[in-house]
Amino acid sequence: MYILLGIFMVLFLIITYCVMTSKTEHIDDIAGDFCIQSRQRYLTKTLRMFTELGKGKYVAIFIIILFILPEVPRVLTLRVTVASVLSGIVVNILKRTVKRERPNKDRLVEEHDYSYPSAHACTAMAFYGTLMLNTYLFAYNYYIFIGIVGIIAIVMIGTSRIYLGIHHFCDVIGGYTLGIIFIIISSLLV
Repeated sequence: MYILLGIFMVLFLIITYCVMTSKTEHIDDIAGDFCIQSRQRYLTKTLRMFTELGKGKYVAIFIIILFILPEVPRVLTLRVTVASVLSGIVVNILKRTVKRERPNKDRLVEEHDYSYPSAHACTAMAFYGTLMLNTYLFAYNYYIFIGIVGIIAIVMIGTSRIYLGIHHFCDVIGGYTLGIIFIIISSLLV
C-alpha cells in the first residue's frame, strides 16, 4: 500500500511540475477546444448537474446519509469522511500555492479561485473512489451498483469541469491523482 502511495505521490508531483512550468498547455488547449466544439444544449444541462454533484455540500450530505444508515459499516463511512475532508483541505492549500489561472475561453460557469488542482475532480475521486473500494471490502452485495454509479460520477464530474470551461484538462488529471492519494491515505489511517 505504501509503494502505491509513493507512486501516486510522485505522479502528482510530476503533473504539478509540468503545470507550473507550462508544459501542459498544448494538451490542455486540445482538450478544452474539443469540449467547446462538442457543446450541445442537452449535454450542457447534464454536465451542469454533474458539476453540482461534485460540490462539497453534496458530498457532505452523502456522508451524513452514510452515517445515518445503520447497515453501512462505520469503517466505510469513516474512510470516506477522512478522504473527503483531506481532499478539501489540501486542494485549497495547493490552489493558493500553485496559483494557476482558470481557462479564459468561453466559460459557461464562473469560478473565482485558482484552477489547479480541480477540487471537484479530487473530491469526486476521493469520495466515490473510497466508497467503491470499501463497498468491495465491507458490503460486497452492493459493489456492482456502487461501482457503476461511482465510475460514472467520477468521469462525468471531471469532464464537466473541462466542458464548462472552468478547468484545464491537467487540472482534472491532477485532481484525480490527488484523490487517489487520499483513498490510499484513508485506508491506511482508518
